[in-house]
Amino acid sequence: MRTAQLPLLAVAFAVAACSREPPMPPQASDYAAVYLAVLDSLYLDHAGAERPVTLIVADAKTERGAQVQDVSIQDLKDAGPGVPRDLVPSFLPANRSDTEFTVPVGLPVRAQPFDSVARTRVFPPSYRFDPTKPGNDPWRAFYRVYPGSAGIASFSRIGFDRTDRWALVFFRRTCASLCMEGYRVLLRREPGGWRVFRVWLTIVS
Repeated sequence: MRTAQLPLLAVAFAVAACSREPPMPPQASDYAAVYLAVLDSLYLDHAGAERPVTLIVADAKTERGAQVQDVSIQDLKDAGPGVPRDLVPSFLPANRSDTEFTVPVGLPVRAQPFDSVARTRVFPPSYRFDPTKPGNDPWRAFYRVYPGSAGIASFSRIGFDRTDRWALVFFRRTCASLCMEGYRVLLRREPGGWRVFRVWLTIVS
């Protein structure tokens, strides 16, 4: 009797395995929602009531420097139980090269790309920051061209886990010659959308 049941059990397991739907790949709306959540949390609220942000200036290329690659599975273990480990092997390959970055629609304020032409216009190639000559700091010109901004926002590409419920991204805000912040941001999909779950402040240069 047991021998006769074995083929039936094998068929049952095969049918059950085939009936499981494969993980859905991230949609364009997921990428947009993750970027929007990070901008809302780490850019729009940064200046506070003292200087409301009315413009987002976003780098037209994604980040791929050493700070982006400096993430480990241990970081995810420290983030708490339930955080999937496959975020790291998803995130790192995605950031081996840079790509075009477009600010997603849906922001409550205006947004402008900061491309190579704009960068050269504001920051000449010959520019070298000299703290003894603050009057020559081109960041003064930057804020004249982009009033109401909180500096330049830069993103890496996003790594998603295989269930598309978690996301990992690197975010940098550069606001002056000696003002630069970098964050690795862990997000979780909740019933109301993507939300920032954990932020690691990183050393940037």
